[in-house]
Amino acid sequence: MTALFVLGTPAAHAAPANAAIGISTKPVITSWGVRYAFVHSGGKATVVGSIRPARKVTLVLQSSRDGKSWKALVRKATDAKGNVSYVFAPTASLRYRWVFAGDSAVKAATSPQVIVRVYPKPVRYKSCAAMWKHYPNGVGLPNAKDSTRNTPNRNFLPSAAVYKLNNWAPRGNKADRDRDDDGIACEP
Repeated sequence: MTALFVLGTPAAHAAPANAAIGISTKPVITSWGVRYAFVHSGGKATVVGSIRPARKVTLVLQSSRDGKSWKALVRKATDAKGNVSYVFAPTASLRYRWVFAGDSAVKAATSPQVIVRVYPKPVRYKSCAAMWKHYPNGVGLPNAKDSTRNTPNRNFLPSAAVYKLNNWAPRGNKADRDRDDDGIACEP
């Protein structure tokens, strides 16, 4: 799923048109207006972008730790439909954005940023307290929704691998780490 974010307003008659760049990652989670992707150490992330009006141009994928100082990571050409993607194995949690320098027909544009968080490889934890050291809001299945009646937990890590490793009980007893059976284990 690629979201399209329009940057600017329509230009005057002879001026270059405004560009719009979208950014997305797989999987994607939106929390407090910020787009997140979660990747386990050694796993791969895909950052997808698009530019409108659709055309073949070069976009620069930039990364940043703090969202203030940006470093060029890779230059990628879009296809004829204006789409681009980059697959990589992130080693640290960083912010990413696509940048278009502009040309005579289209003004420069920058996509909104997306945060790719890198977590340890899936392991089985002895208790929820041990899991909370790495995942303070618990771990859930990717499409899980908190069933609480109070403020719902939207900040859990969506990871089927970690959930399945940790929502178990010995000798076939019902698992107790997902007490309310909503697909989220070790909720705080």
